[in-house]
Amino acid sequence: MDPTDLTYEKMITKLRRNVGDNSSLFSRRYKCFNAVMREDEDAHHYLGIVNRLSTSFRLGSFEENLFKFLIFILGLRFPCYAEIRARTMV
Repeated sequence: MDPTDLTYEKMITKLRRNVGDNSSLFSRRYKCFNAVMREDEDAHHYLGIVNRLSTSFRLGSFEENLFKFLIFILGLRFPCYAEIRARTMV
């Protein structure tokens, strides 16, 4: 494969597949709650995304207080709350 044929998105996908996801558990759970099927996406592909996100969610270790905090963060959708969202997602 010619390196010039490798787009940024393909490179990130390959790296994640080989290295794994190093994001925090909270961040992975946040992504799970925000999963949305795009208009141009087929259901099979979206199902794969949902399966991957659900596996990384680790439901068995999900505590009530963390659930409340996650719901709080998900409610901060307006641009004026962007800084709060960014600080909590680290």
